Amino acid sequence: MKGVVLSYEKNAGATTPVVSLRPKLVSSAKDAIPTNINTLFKNQKLCGYVCNLDERYGAFVRFGDGLTGIVPKLKGGLEVGERAKDEKKYTSHYETNIYSQFFGSAQLELLKTVDVEVSGVDVKKKSLLLKVWKEKKSKGDKGDKGKEEKKLEIGEECGRCEVVDVKFERINVKLLDCRYSGGKARTRIHYSLFAAPDELGSEAASDAKSKSKSKSKSKSKSKAKENANVTTITPTHPFYNVKIGQILHNVHVAGKEVTDDVTYFDLATTTYKDNQPAPMEHDDLKLGDTMTGVVSSIVDNAGVWLQLAPGMKGFVPGLELSEDVGVLNDLKRSFEIGERMGVVVTRAGNGKIDLSKLLFEKNSKKIGQVGDKLSEKDLRERRPEANQSVVCSVNRKLTELNSPALMVEMRAGFFGRCCITELAEESDWENLPLGMGKIVRFFGGNDTSASPAEGGGGGGEEGEVDYGKLFVSGSYVKAIVKSVEDGRIELTLRRGWGDNNKMDEEEEEEEEKELPLPLPEVGDIVKAYVTDTNKKGCFLRLNNGVNGRVILKDLSDKFVADPKAEFPVGRLVAGKVKAIKKGKVELNMRESALFGDEDKLGYDDIDVDDKLPGVVTRIESFGVFVKFDHSDISGLCHVSQLSDDFVREIGALYSPGDRVKALVMKKDMDGEKMKISLGLKASYFAEDSDSDSSSVATDGSDSDSDSDSDSNSDEDDIEMDDSAQSESER
Repeated sequence: MKGVVLSYEKNAGATTPVVSLRPKLVSSAKDAIPTNINTLFKNQKLCGYVCNLDERYGAFVRFGDGLTGIVPKLKGGLEVGERAKDEKKYTSHYETNIYSQFFGSAQLELLKTVDVEVSGVDVKKKSLLLKVWKEKKSKGDKGDKGKEEKKLEIGEECGRCEVVDVKFERINVKLLDCRYSGGKARTRIHYSLFAAPDELGSEAASDAKSKSKSKSKSKSKSKAKENANVTTITPTHPFYNVKIGQILHNVHVAGKEVTDDVTYFDLATTTYKDNQPAPMEHDDLKLGDTMTGVVSSIVDNAGVWLQLAPGMKGFVPGLELSEDVGVLNDLKRSFEIGERMGVVVTRAGNGKIDLSKLLFEKNSKKIGQVGDKLSEKDLRERRPEANQSVVCSVNRKLTELNSPALMVEMRAGFFGRCCITELAEESDWENLPLGMGKIVRFFGGNDTSASPAEGGGGGGEEGEVDYGKLFVSGSYVKAIVKSVEDGRIELTLRRGWGDNNKMDEEEEEEEEKELPLPLPEVGDIVKAYVTDTNKKGCFLRLNNGVNGRVILKDLSDKFVADPKAEFPVGRLVAGKVKAIKKGKVELNMRESALFGDEDKLGYDDIDVDDKLPGVVTRIESFGVFVKFDHSDISGLCHVSQLSDDFVREIGALYSPGDRVKALVMKKDMDGEKMKISLGLKASYFAEDSDSDSSSVATDGSDSDSDSDSDSNSDEDDIEMDDSAQSESER
């Protein structure tokens, strides 16, 4: 057995030869395995082995006596190494990878013998630049001599081609089985026209790609993917499996153009119905056509752009992408640049192409192969029906019907309305869920038509619109259709509404005859949203859309200087039912009316350290007002005394009408004005025998009950504006 000594290593004082038994290295020992850089010259052919793959620089090739050169990364030195690392197969025993079964063997692999050519030598710096050696054909040896000459018309088969360059949008290739008969030509494949290995039917490649994609999605997506201009080839990109030197099969001409006497051919590996060429122009697309495209950019709260062909893009709106609200509200984490998807053309005209992924998936059984056309019946979306669950896109710019209400868009251009009382279960109602609407307050001025949420703090320039934070335009929600009448679709966001309201037609008719809407009873304390406030009173909307009204004198026990500012549209309030007239509910929101008058407590009956039950009557930015049971007296609990924990949003803890137990912390008499400061911290009631009862407001804190003695007590005497101060001065 013959071998060749590559180098000598010293170990523990002894010199040990490093020997290779590889036949190619043995046969090349005399002429092609150098040991001294001084003997090398440009274009010299050498033989060595790959000793290292470094993703920063390229592939290192070693020869005799430790002499090492580099095939730079830009010259293909990492065309295998990077992908091997991504697939976690970058080990000393790495021999082949899964992609070779589609494109031929790899050129550079760790420890593989390789023929290289010297491209540069710097003796002083001892630097040796290499490139993979390829046999050069002499002028007399015409490599294209045996190739068939073709005109290469659109749709014509080209046979095999070799990859010579890989970029994000295109790979440049060289034809192997034929040549263009019309002169100079360049051949390339756009990523929208390239079928990845799994799309060509290989189970192994499909499995490898799915694992890579799963691994990629399990991470919190990289910053590159969140950028709409991503240029990194990810595992879902069609070119992720492609290497320089690989051989592609079954390639055909998809398009061509002539520039400066050079014909540029767009080749394709994708196949369409009856092996027809892929559509390349807008005019080639018709309503109902099925095709595939590659995600080129992602627009949050809108949809994704697909590259259908070179120079031709189409848009898939969010509502046509998925029926999963979680996916739609985080598109950049749900889809990847370079990902291929099947779609159906829903509009093609005036330079615009609209697409639907959902239609493609729902009609998958009818689509035998890409390129099949769906009928108008398959494309037609029926109007949503009662009790049907639908995905909606919030559109705050639409005019609200019977405001306050949330207006939404659905598939196929349908619009729906969700009343403010249907945005959540009554127990989960929040104050001003749709925001304040248009604010016309000038900074530093007093002229307002709508006050900021809960407390009148802040303002805005004229024309500014506050839509709130719960329902942002472009966000997606899942709703249930309550009714469809005269083309108007009423929706609800309440959980389980459809299951609780299913009834047969006879029951529905009987229900309508008996009582159109369930009404509260006289004496009930109910929650409601303000729909309008004017000189006739405050108009409300109760649960299930029942309308109510409060006359001005019943708005509060205190004088309300500006009812419209005090009770803006969408404000959540509590009131006591006075009467029901013609289906409309008359309410009283005065604090003294919310509870009976018997055994009323007076100011002198209340002492510091008393713990008294009451009801939350109003929420402001600086705290909440509590009306004591059996009393006309109210107190203020400052925000610093609401909880043992830091309070970010008062409305998350309390709502008007909540029953609480309050600690009297201070009593002040300023002339005829009375001030009572309260505390609602759970630690104040930790040792009470009834601390677990529903009448005590708890905030989930386990703080020591003694820790409240120095908690911002000086802030209880804050100066309040006239409207807030007068309520606590009784």
